Amino acid sequence: MSAFTPASEVLLRHSDDFEQSRILFAGDLQDDLPARLDTAASRAHTQQFHHWQVLSRQMG
Repeated sequence: MSAFTPASEVLLRHSDDFEQSRILFAGDLQDDLPARLDTAASRAHTQQFHHWQVLSRQMG
């Protein structure tokens, strides 16, 4: 899961705006952006259990 989706690439272009924010990622996540984006706090809720397992390991 190293390639970012177009939507994630848009968020990454504005990543400086999220450094002090608490972000909730929810839905059909397609990549590991929640684990890689530098924020004050991040949570991820996915529709796919196997994707949640990968993200939960990366996010701690």
